[in-house]
This record gives sequence, C-alpha cells and structure tokens, in this order.
Amino acid sequence: MTDVGILDAEAWSGALDDRLDRLGGAIDTGAVDRPVVGEVGRVRRVDAGIAEVDGLPGVRSEELVSLGDGVLALALDLGRDRLGVVLLDPPGELKAGDPVRRGERVLSVPVGAGLVGRVVGPPRRPRAGGGGGGRPPPRPGERP
Repeated sequence: MTDVGILDAEAWSGALDDRLDRLGGAIDTGAVDRPVVGEVGRVRRVDAGIAEVDGLPGVRSEELVSLGDGVLALALDLGRDRLGVVLLDPPGELKAGDPVRRGERVLSVPVGAGLVGRVVGPPRRPRAGGGGGGRPPPRPGERP
C-alpha cells in the first residue's frame, strides 16, 4: 500500500528538474537576478569610523569589504570570531545587522607620475589637484 503524500525518487527528480528549468528560464529573461555565490557576513556594531563584523571566515588582512549599501571598508583586525574593519567611506545609514560582502582583493593604491600634486582618496578616487595622464596602475598598499 502506498501513501498518497509520499513521492518516489523518479517523481521527485522530475519535479526538481521542472523547477530548475523554470528558474533557468526566469534568469535568462531577466525576470529574476542571477544568484551570487560568496561569503556574506553581518555588521555587529559601528562606531567612530570602525565596524565589527562577523561571518567572513575567509577574509584576508587588508582586504576590501563592502558594508550595507556599498560603504567601503578595510579589514585590519582579524579575530577568531569577529573582524574589525576601518570605514573608508562615510557610514551613512550603516547599522548593526546590515550585510557585509568580501571584495576579494587587497587594498591597492595607484602609483605614477599622473598622481604628482594630486590628492587621491580611497580607493583611487581623485579628490583634488591637476594633472591628467590617465589612471596609473594600482600596486598593493603594503609590499616589501
């Protein structure tokens, strides 16, 4: 005797294939966003230009991270259960519970003649000064 609420493996497989096909079609047409895979943490607290974050076990020292709606920060204090970051942008509406995403690149700074006499803010945003010459190539912020 078979229970009406129990599906066999073939029925499950068919139902799953059908759902995945519909999801793939929705992604292809732009009806839903493509899933993004990556580490996502949460802001624990924000205070005086720094933030405590948890949930990013793979972050590296001096890696750029994005908090909330795009507030850029630099990972510096790598603790066992938490991460201390220095905010490079104004915090705006950043608050505890906001998502944090890895940038998967370390801080880099532009170097070259095009920057002589210029003020450049993080990361590589010209603030003041003249000089053209295009955008110089970035180099790691700390290197031997």
